[in-house]
Amino acid sequence: MVSGVLTGFALLATTGVLEALFTAGPTPQRVRAALPSLIVVAAAVGSRAGLQAAAGWAQARLHPQVDRVVEIRLLDLTTQVELAAFDDAAFYDALDCGRRRPGKEGAAGEQPDTDKPESASPRPVCKGVVMPWIDLEGAVNVRDLGGLPTDDGSETVAGRLLRADNLQELSPSDIRRLVQDIGLTTVVDLRSSAELASEGPAPLDAVPGVRHAHHPVIPELGSATDAVAEALLLKQAQDRSRFPSDPTCGHYLGYLEDRPDQVVGAVRSIARDEGAALVHCAAGKDRTGVVVALTLTATGVRPQAVVADYAATGERAEAIVNRLRRSSTYARDIDSLPAEAHRARPETMTAFLQQMESRYGGVARWLTEHGLSAEELELLQAKLRRPLPG
Repeated sequence: MVSGVLTGFALLATTGVLEALFTAGPTPQRVRAALPSLIVVAAAVGSRAGLQAAAGWAQARLHPQVDRVVEIRLLDLTTQVELAAFDDAAFYDALDCGRRRPGKEGAAGEQPDTDKPESASPRPVCKGVVMPWIDLEGAVNVRDLGGLPTDDGSETVAGRLLRADNLQELSPSDIRRLVQDIGLTTVVDLRSSAELASEGPAPLDAVPGVRHAHHPVIPELGSATDAVAEALLLKQAQDRSRFPSDPTCGHYLGYLEDRPDQVVGAVRSIARDEGAALVHCAAGKDRTGVVVALTLTATGVRPQAVVADYAATGERAEAIVNRLRRSSTYARDIDSLPAEAHRARPETMTAFLQQMESRYGGVARWLTEHGLSAEELELLQAKLRRPLPG
């Protein structure tokens, strides 16, 4: 700030010098008239140079001290990390996600391509996690769950498991892409019976070779409106009692308590499918999010990747809500919910996966204790996970 003030004085003094030199009169007289301004210019320039030198000296002294304080703090925090974490691939994934957060350069220094639309190509979320969106005319929250990293260093296979929102508006070209190009053979529908009756037949219902597996994971309430409200929002009191700090997580745990047979049935339908299985509900967020998370976790996908996949739905939240508003089945409930209810919060899925471990001893254990056979679990893993070389 002082340097700026001195620069201003120097400029004003320079103006005075020029005015004195270019006025009429003998040259010696003009030079004498300009001398006071010249002295001011010289003093301002000298003072500014002195200030800059002092600032450089102070910075040179402070920089090592700041570095030392930061280094000591970093070492102190590092020593608090359990040594086992340094052998955990997920630990490095978390570090890499931090390095690759939006606005930063990638791990190899590459800059994000801001010219491409978000849906034009697969988008890296963090190391080993890519969201390959499938852009269709009649659905907005569709993606292939291939390429997700597993704990053993492998990854999920593309074209085996898809997730989606409501499929009632699929176009003929959408059906060709799903069935002929991708190889869709099973649709796992998690909507309630009331929703199905209200929405009517879907375009895929009439496609030969595509099996339809209906697994409603919320209690059948006999009303489409009630069912959708249950699925998209919460049963407030019960959900808060299950997990007070995050009622949405409590709602997800309610699927396991209320309809364990249907949850396991949905996973079984995926495991026994010989082609590509597509899991969907209305928005493709809550019911689909839980069944997909259970399926991926049972397959050995890393928790960070499961959470990243769940959170990716948030990128299409506005488009999802706009689509559902066009349906008489969902419009009233969509408009009655706060915007927060439509968000796919990573913290919610993180809490859900943690609760699966702490309450039930893990996803695989819960599934097998509720009817999924060891053979079906092996089928699921063989279907979705790429074999390790050798």
